[in-house]
Amino acid sequence: MIGQVSNLYGYTIRAEDGDIGRVHDFYFDDEDWIIRYLVADTSAWFQGKKVLIATSAFDKPDWDAGDFPVHLTREQVENSPGIDEDKPVSRQYQEVLHDYYGWDPYWRTSAQAEAIREVVLEGIEGDPHLRSTRTVTDYVIAANDGAAGYLEDFVIEDVGWKVQYLMVDDSKWLPGKKTLILPLWVKEFNLVHSQISVDLTQESLRESPACDPSNPVTSAYLGALQDYYRRMKKWEGSSDA
Repeated sequence: MIGQVSNLYGYTIRAEDGDIGRVHDFYFDDEDWIIRYLVADTSAWFQGKKVLIATSAFDKPDWDAGDFPVHLTREQVENSPGIDEDKPVSRQYQEVLHDYYGWDPYWRTSAQAEAIREVVLEGIEGDPHLRSTRTVTDYVIAANDGAAGYLEDFVIEDVGWKVQYLMVDDSKWLPGKKTLILPLWVKEFNLVHSQISVDLTQESLRESPACDPSNPVTSAYLGALQDYYRRMKKWEGSSDA
């Protein structure tokens, strides 16, 4: 199923032997545009800590009931390494977490192995490609010729956990208008200025079809969006998810 990340916030996380917390946040990889972890708020269950749960432990969420099952036990989660939300998630922490659970690290490719080694040796505190969905929501969307709205939400699919689209609030020109863009158009995240640079113009976003934020991925809307950006010569080479 395809849905919006924000709709999953607050879902009850159900382990194999009972509830363990609620969905607080997600971390995504801005290179592959895949959700890598959910942040579980276990404050009502286990001493108030927040923990990361990798997508390899996810079962499919029940979007109607507000349940998010995971293939873990309460004891595993209670004893897992917690995170400090005020600090970036480091590769070192991820190594510890994956070792604890016995998860296969998603970054273990020959191309990324050297990058991980450099991060560790240089003492870089955070993983530069792992970002919180909550943190970057409301970032300014910076088109090639100026500000063009705000990041409203992430549209994801719950098989593979790929980020399919970014929902943009285009209220700079039309109050209440929401539209979708492809992640491949993102050029850069600027944490200092809280903005996301995209390879689009203000006009292309202003004239793009508006989506219904309560149901943004209807076949009719996606057809109109693809047709529009093909005319702009921006859709070629992208997946028609």
